[in-house]
Amino acid sequence: MITSRNLKTGKILTTRGYKIKYLGPSHTRPRWLVNGRWTGYENIAYPTRRKQQAARFSTEEGYFKKMFDKINRTLHQVEFKSWKELLEYWHQQKAVYGMKCPITGDTLTTIRKMEKRNHGARTPTNISPDRLLSSKGYTKQNVLFVTVEWNLAKGPLKGHRVHHLFNSRIANNYLKILRERFSAMEYETE
Repeated sequence: MITSRNLKTGKILTTRGYKIKYLGPSHTRPRWLVNGRWTGYENIAYPTRRKQQAARFSTEEGYFKKMFDKINRTLHQVEFKSWKELLEYWHQQKAVYGMKCPITGDTLTTIRKMEKRNHGARTPTNISPDRLLSSKGYTKQNVLFVTVEWNLAKGPLKGHRVHHLFNSRIANNYLKILRERFSAMEYETE
């Protein structure tokens, strides 16, 4: 039998708008009829739902909810008690620097890609919570919202190495912010 039917009514079963059948010895492997081909769950497309999710997660509120969930799953200390507190901290930084990355000067974005094949793809200009000192957690003193590109390029960089790896404008911006936030520490410039 090609499709599964409801035993009482005889109707063809559908889920997510597609006809469904179950395979395997105990009928535990569902298959959906998509474009005339029986396929697994991973090949079902939800273009409308993905667009809706992308639009919702690309708003500041949605973006920071996801960001808060992600930093809460790390092993580092997290001072922020909720996504609203994290968003409020972002608004404080935005009042000082605007929508620009304090280090690179690039315009910050909140673009969430929800296409099926772009899982894990990063947008280089998206907002990323950078821990200025990698040895410390996500505290208000240690977090600076920067571009994903800078955060990935910087990695666990030590302050005294910044001039060797980046141009002087970026290095000076980074060291200036480090000195403002951690004035008791010493940073070599060369």
